[in-house]
Amino acid sequence: MSAVNLNIIANLLRKQRRFAFMFPGQGSQHIGMGKEIAENFTDARLVFEEVDEALKYNLSRLMFEGDFNELTLTKNAQPAILANSIATLRVITQEMGLDPSPESGCVCVLGHSLGEFSAMVAAGVIPLSFASKLVRLRGQSMQTAVDNYGQDCTMMALMPISFENASKACEMALDHSSLQHEREVCQIANVNAPKQIVLSGTLSAVDRVVSIAKESFRVKRAVKLDVSAPFHCSIMKDAAVDLEAAIALGLDFVQNPSVPILSNVTALPVLDGHKLMELAVKQVTTTVLWTKCVEAASLDLQTETFVEVGGKVLSGLVPKIRKNVECLSLESFEDIKRLSNSS
Repeated sequence: MSAVNLNIIANLLRKQRRFAFMFPGQGSQHIGMGKEIAENFTDARLVFEEVDEALKYNLSRLMFEGDFNELTLTKNAQPAILANSIATLRVITQEMGLDPSPESGCVCVLGHSLGEFSAMVAAGVIPLSFASKLVRLRGQSMQTAVDNYGQDCTMMALMPISFENASKACEMALDHSSLQHEREVCQIANVNAPKQIVLSGTLSAVDRVVSIAKESFRVKRAVKLDVSAPFHCSIMKDAAVDLEAAIALGLDFVQNPSVPILSNVTALPVLDGHKLMELAVKQVTTTVLWTKCVEAASLDLQTETFVEVGGKVLSGLVPKIRKNVECLSLESFEDIKRLSNSS
């Protein structure tokens, strides 16, 4: 952690900065995630034990020392990332006294895709045990949806390209005679930054869009994502139905958040817990408007510092969206130890 980051922490501790917690989505999983903080902080260890108990499965063992391919399966990756994020947040609260509350200086929380469930747990909308079951089912249903679809599918990040040009490339590809079939899909899954777009859909359609993007819109990089299903597209519609049914069984758990949560679907702050659950269902098949979420946090809610909890990807994206804000990533045991020493 740099000296600049230590200064950021000092300002947060003095309640001199308006900050937002951010929670990562899939792709941030790795073997060993959470292991050191679980070994060194009781609050973190209790989070992993609670998730294991809720799922009736030793997920923490898989996270700490298992097989990466098994962890990357979306049914495992989703609850693993949730558990790691909440465990890290509990340690931040324990060591720094910072939590998602106005009293701490927190003005909002936001999560990227799956990270919205971490945000909802952090802000008190749903309990961790219920969220663990929801994201496990969400992952299982997503995997079943792609397996049942009967075609090879993928997700691909494109850079540099705007949302408008990516949309045009999708339209051009799907108008091509070889792809004029209702089961060919390519949608914009994520708008991660002004010039970074993620595509989701069938392999043949996504490949065609990538070719058009390179030929017509000067895209220089196309990176395949390390995920097991094409998220945020129409292929996931059955998964959305399953998630809605599971949420309906636990509506008694739902509370309003302690601070606004910025929705991936609308990029608007939401303070109604039941509305957040409705939007979580819609998010399964629609675009994650991450760029607009960060802009709303910065411009509308006047967030000065973005603190990523349990990952390092989002804190790299934020400066591409808003150059005049501070970013801090708290992921590893070393991050937490330096944090503890500075507080």
